[in-house]
Amino acid sequence: METEELKVRIQEEVDAHRQELIDLSLKIHANPELGWREEKASAWLAALKIKDRLQGKKVVLVISGGNISMQHLRAALDQVEVGSGDVNR
Repeated sequence: METEELKVRIQEEVDAHRQELIDLSLKIHANPELGWREEKASAWLAALKIKDRLQGKKVVLVISGGNISMQHLRAALDQVEVGSGDVNR
C-alpha cells in the first residue's frame, strides 16, 4: 500500500469515528489519572476499539484469574451496548 493511499484510509477511519473520538477525549480530560496509571482511559479506549467488532454478534465473556481489575472490566462493559440476553457481573 502506498503512503498516500494509507493516509487517505486513516483519514476516512478518523472521520467515520470523529464524534466518538471527541467524546472519548473529553471523557478522559474530565477524569484525569496519574501518569502510567491510566486505568479508566485504557478501558474506555479498549471498549471503543472493540465496539464495532462486537455489534450484532452474540458474545460470551468468561474471566477467571486474569490480570484485569474489576474497575477495568466494569468500565469496558459499560461501554458495550447490550441487546437481548443476560449480563452477569
